[in-house]
Amino acid sequence: MKKRLIALCAAVAALAVLICVYFAATKVKQGGDKLGEESTESTTSLLQSFVGEKIARIDAVDSYKLVNSKGTLSVHRKGDEYEIEGFEKVKTSQDVLKSIADLFTGISSVRTIEENAADLSKYGIGEISPYGEAIGKDGKETVRLGDISTDGKYRYFVLDDKQDVYIMSATGAGYLEYGIDDVIDKTVSKISKERITYCDIKQKGKDEILIEYDADNAVVKNYADTSGLAALVMKKPMENMIVYPYNLQNELLGNVLSVKPGAFVTADPSNLADYGLAEPELTVELKDGAGGELYLEAGSSVKIENTDQTYVRFDGRSEIFLMETRLLEPFKNAEAKDFIQPFIALHTRSDVENILLAYGDEKYTVEFKTEGDNKIAPDEEGVVRDKRNTYINGTKVERSEFTDFYEAVVGLSFDDIVAPVPVSGDLKASIVYTLSDNSVDRVEFYDYDANFFRVKKGEDTSILVSKQDVKQLIEYAKRLI
Repeated sequence: MKKRLIALCAAVAALAVLICVYFAATKVKQGGDKLGEESTESTTSLLQSFVGEKIARIDAVDSYKLVNSKGTLSVHRKGDEYEIEGFEKVKTSQDVLKSIADLFTGISSVRTIEENAADLSKYGIGEISPYGEAIGKDGKETVRLGDISTDGKYRYFVLDDKQDVYIMSATGAGYLEYGIDDVIDKTVSKISKERITYCDIKQKGKDEILIEYDADNAVVKNYADTSGLAALVMKKPMENMIVYPYNLQNELLGNVLSVKPGAFVTADPSNLADYGLAEPELTVELKDGAGGELYLEAGSSVKIENTDQTYVRFDGRSEIFLMETRLLEPFKNAEAKDFIQPFIALHTRSDVENILLAYGDEKYTVEFKTEGDNKIAPDEEGVVRDKRNTYINGTKVERSEFTDFYEAVVGLSFDDIVAPVPVSGDLKASIVYTLSDNSVDRVEFYDYDANFFRVKKGEDTSILVSKQDVKQLIEYAKRLI
């Protein structure tokens, strides 16, 4: 008996809820009160429980037009894709264009708010309201939008200039307010800074910076193998300089994923010079090990709404976009010395067959000789060790003494980078490495001023090395023999 009473009470309660829902919904429909006014709080939760009812009257879209504050967008189907009138050569997002077409064929009303409304203006619907018009084989559909409900979830609308007011999802309705900037394809490759293999920066008034991944380069190969870092080597403005990957990743490529098109400007500029792109101020080309490629051209800058913007183009496309100038600063401020190891010639000892040091009339030849068990071979733990005997001008040097000397030779570093100047005067000093693959790395020193030698490393730049450091290196060799 008690169980029956509980079931009866539950049934009565459920019936009471349904009756309340019915009268609440009837009041919304018959009262014609606008959502968002006095009835908003009581009706919003109710409306959320209703599934939208499809009221679209066309099944396929051949063309459509959007008219809103962003202008007029006329779109027509061409084969399996959609094309925008006046922007036929522009790369567009077909997914977005198709979603807009699907909106017309899938128009659904969460609920009818008022039938045959006498005053549409109270719903924000008027002559200047955003609207969309679609044409298909089975007819035409026109949707005119009104205000958004106060909870931001719904949008008032009417069909074909009729007086019945409905609400639909505000998200779906938002498609009808799209302009060309919303449908143009702005996708670019996502460059992985951890897997960068190529970086080329060209900027007016500055040296080109060219960095490449080159696992076979003798200068960087063993350094990369022993350190576990990427074999990145600078080719310009200095040749065969080891690039430290972390510096490149953090200082230059830290925000590379943000380097992408902003607001659309124009599709087919008649004069690139108007945007500073006839001869770009800056070009950046990046590639990574995952196949990503990015090519950026940056032109002149302009201030828009108190934000510095720059005209840009991507990947050889004709369209011009805006991008925040701050995102280009790492490339504009890039200096070769920020990324390279400061050493003149960093070679792993096992890669070197001999070294010739010359300073004025003094010459010292360093040789590595395999003699008996003194050779390059793995130890008991499998680690390759260079146990070759070392000689300077024919005199054998103890390993403990030679190790410090070798570190001083390969650790010789530069103090500054300067623009190239013509070679003047005689060669003052040199360090020539003959490597195990028979390649030669030659470092030549010429007078720059009273304190520095100039070392040429590439066609476009010179590096300065302290004369005192070079002299001390020669004195070190002299002491060992």
